[in-house]
Amino acid sequence: MIGNYRIIFLCLILALSCWMTGRLDAHCDGMVGPVVKAAQQALTAGNANAVLIWVQKKDEGEVKRALEQTLAVRKLSPEAAGLADRYFFETVVRLHRAGEGEPYSGLKPAGRDLGPAIPAAERALESGSVVCSGRGRRERSRNELAI
Repeated sequence: MIGNYRIIFLCLILALSCWMTGRLDAHCDGMVGPVVKAAQQALTAGNANAVLIWVQKKDEGEVKRALEQTLAVRKLSPEAAGLADRYFFETVVRLHRAGEGEPYSGLKPAGRDLGPAIPAAERALESGSVVCSGRGRRERSRNELAI
């Protein structure tokens, strides 16, 4: 039952953020977003399993082919590896965005301002708790969420 409240709370945070800002920038198309992190895991493991959760079933073949090509090109040189990695990240994020029915406008750089809600929601998911402990943390959370 508590898990349901956490999900509701996180959805409320994201909805409020959308309402207050008028729009919510996609988080999944960033270099430090969850899709690219999963793509990095796939490259390290040498298989696409970690990243397939981010694309539709019909796109899994394209992701697997892109991974095979990327792994082959990475062996050529450090420069080739960097370009190949970028190609793989862009392919996976493009397919993910298409699956959401959203346009792909390129990978976004690390360090961009995502507003307060997304980082707060990520911290809550990482810690497994949306409950703030301690006054300082509560005040920081209030300030971050603009409550």
